[in-house]
Amino acid sequence: MNNMTISLRHHLSILASVILITLICYFLIPSIEGTIHQIISLLYFEDIKGIRMLIVSFQTWDWFLSIGVTAIQTLVFPLAEMSVADANVTLFPLLGGPLISIVGFMIGVGGWFWLGRIIRRFIDLHFVISMGTDVSRLLILILPWVLVPLVILWVVPFALLGFFYGLTSVSFKKFSLCFISGLIIHYILHGLI
Repeated sequence: MNNMTISLRHHLSILASVILITLICYFLIPSIEGTIHQIISLLYFEDIKGIRMLIVSFQTWDWFLSIGVTAIQTLVFPLAEMSVADANVTLFPLLGGPLISIVGFMIGVGGWFWLGRIIRRFIDLHFVISMGTDVSRLLILILPWVLVPLVILWVVPFALLGFFYGLTSVSFKKFSLCFISGLIIHYILHGLI
């Protein structure tokens, strides 16, 4: 067995474990099931007031719930990113809202990034290998100049960015640094306007 097969099995077993634990919690703990249904319906209808009321109702757990809502929103509803970010900023003043949004977005975008990375490992075609090195080198060079403005302007869904860069050979560390930098600059500019 080669290292690529072992690494792929390792990644798939981690992904399967996370999915299994999530499903067990979802079906065995009724309050989690009801809360997840409520979160999904609020995100589907982009009900910012409802999202705020739900998060505030959890009192001491509101930070964790807000991070979870942001992550679920990025994973499941990638087009409604602004509604949750706005709810976080209004609920948690100063640095709390942007920090919660950044952590939640990184969890969601990280999921899409690693999904792209797993799919990339399945695609083992000669065409992809021969063209992939040149394209990946180019993407690594221009990563900050492309990714940061896209995140600042919020013109492309974050899930799509994570998935696309997961298909390349850009490291997760470089992607994360550029993504977080773009979010920080976005929140600074958003606060100044």
